[in-house]
Amino acid sequence: MNNLQLSKDPLNDGKSRIELIDSMGNDLSIVNDARASFAKSSDSLNERDIKLINYLIKHQHTSPFRGVVFKFKVKAPLYICRQW
Repeated sequence: MNNLQLSKDPLNDGKSRIELIDSMGNDLSIVNDARASFAKSSDSLNERDIKLINYLIKHQHTSPFRGVVFKFKVKAPLYICRQW
């Protein structure tokens, strides 16, 4: 991942935050997004990761491919998250 770590407090309340954590990712970003629900990640791309990418493509699991351009971490009050 890129070491961008651009963080803003959009509500100026000292609690909320939006943080750009990656942009223009790579194959490793796709693999880590696919494994996010299992709380697992890789530091380097290996043969198993390449098989996972091929599986995702073959079975049309496209959501891990969508976070490659920009990836944000958002901390906000519940009412903001529900509206979003």
